Amino acid sequence: MAATFPDWIERQSLVARDQKIVFVPTLKAGCTSVMWALAEAEGTLAPPDDVSELADQSPDQIIHNPRIHGLPSLSSFDGGVRQEMLTGSEWTRFCVTRDPYARLLSAWLNRAFLYSTGAEQFFVPPDPDLGSTVDGDTPVDVGERFRSFVRRLVASSGRSHVDPHFATQFSLIRPDLFPYTDVVPLGQLGRFAAGLGSQGRGSAGFRPVVRNVSLDLRPDEVYDAATAALVEEYYIEDFGRLGYASRAFPAKARSLVFSARETALVRMLHERSDRLRELATIKNPPRPVRDRARRVRRVLGRGVRRRR
Repeated sequence: MAATFPDWIERQSLVARDQKIVFVPTLKAGCTSVMWALAEAEGTLAPPDDVSELADQSPDQIIHNPRIHGLPSLSSFDGGVRQEMLTGSEWTRFCVTRDPYARLLSAWLNRAFLYSTGAEQFFVPPDPDLGSTVDGDTPVDVGERFRSFVRRLVASSGRSHVDPHFATQFSLIRPDLFPYTDVVPLGQLGRFAAGLGSQGRGSAGFRPVVRNVSLDLRPDEVYDAATAALVEEYYIEDFGRLGYASRAFPAKARSLVFSARETALVRMLHERSDRLRELATIKNPPRPVRDRARRVRRVLGRGVRRRR
């Protein structure tokens, strides 16, 4: 009987056979950069052939379409081939992790604040108080928007989250179950990729570059001590089991209010994301929220299953 792993690893992993690499993505931890680099090195990239495949918030994000990146997942293999991928000394099995403070801020920016449907979509039932609406010329305190989101995220921990961007990294990559050769901090990704070729693992063509860049906000601009404490508790596995240390933040965060011009720019981004979402749903109507919730619960399911 061959061991199988939680669905996230089985179905979201990417296998580059020529490079002898198995990559398990961690959302908001450089996965877009790694996916582009793997597909380019493996030679599997395909151009989009339908307008709905272009309906992402940035050109970089189309790589998350399996038809575009062209890389199979671990679940596509069995028998001796799969066993070699999981145990062979010539194979690299890696994931990338990120500082939890920065990862949550990045996820909120990309999936809530700069996305017109707002953060209410990430909970079942939806939470209207988490909306990211930017009305008129009213100044937006970006820091307070983020801190409010964190409070609601933690308070709703018993509800059904439908977006794995906000899941703990540990629950996605499961280093306690999967035989990684490398668990790579995001800041060391470039050095790690450069070292693969020199070690005879992978290809010199695997060179991740920074992609899917968001608004340049740093944790020390929006966190206060109370918010940091909530994040440390919520992501306790990421801090305790992935080697990230807690940091000290001020008791009161400084104000970070967008000007009328900056607020108008956010409003324009919301309008753009509305139009892109319309394009995406022309041929691919969205699933009901509860269907998405069931799918995410399945994907994030824990435990090791055995295939007979």
